[in-house]
Amino acid sequence: MHLTDPRVTNLPDAARSAFDNAATLIVESDEILDQQRAVAALMAKPDLMMYSGKASIKDYLTPEDEKVLEAGLKSRGIPLAAVIKMKPYLLTSMVALSPCELARKSSGKPFLDMKLAQEAKAAGKSVKGVETLAEQIEAMASLPNDFHVRSLVSVVRYPGYTADVMETTINLYLTSRMGLVLPVSLYFAPEKNHPTPATWPPLRKS
Repeated sequence: MHLTDPRVTNLPDAARSAFDNAATLIVESDEILDQQRAVAALMAKPDLMMYSGKASIKDYLTPEDEKVLEAGLKSRGIPLAAVIKMKPYLLTSMVALSPCELARKSSGKPFLDMKLAQEAKAAGKSVKGVETLAEQIEAMASLPNDFHVRSLVSVVRYPGYTADVMETTINLYLTSRMGLVLPVSLYFAPEKNHPTPATWPPLRKS
């Protein structure tokens, strides 16, 4: 998980042993070791980050959703006018983080991939990436814009649900039950954009 939460970044013994004995570390993108290179690559593809021309996120919002988004961003100290050109998936990544996570990142704490990559480099290990950050964002950008806008508004409209999903995901991650993340998220989603398959067993909220 791309979090600075010590529950995630402190590896269990088996993972730590595997890391210590490995000659090569393979992460999603080795560009996390060179943030300037990653930013430069993204700047070469501005359409991945921003709406072009006169388009803005407001073009895809209903009047009600615009009010929800504006109020939600304002509560986080972000004026809507300052980010109306930003693509919704980037905004979602900003507002979905908890205050604790934002504080740790602001203080310079590395998330898991970065922490491991830094440790590997310091230990003289080879660090390889399987994709670039631009490729990751291109994958997100390939999804319909309407999907991203609805996701952003939902995250802002239901902050309690967003926090619960993140905490649940961490706990499922730590107990090696990642296969439950999607069904649990959909089962308890405040907006039923997708019907719950009848074959799923009943889940209890813990």
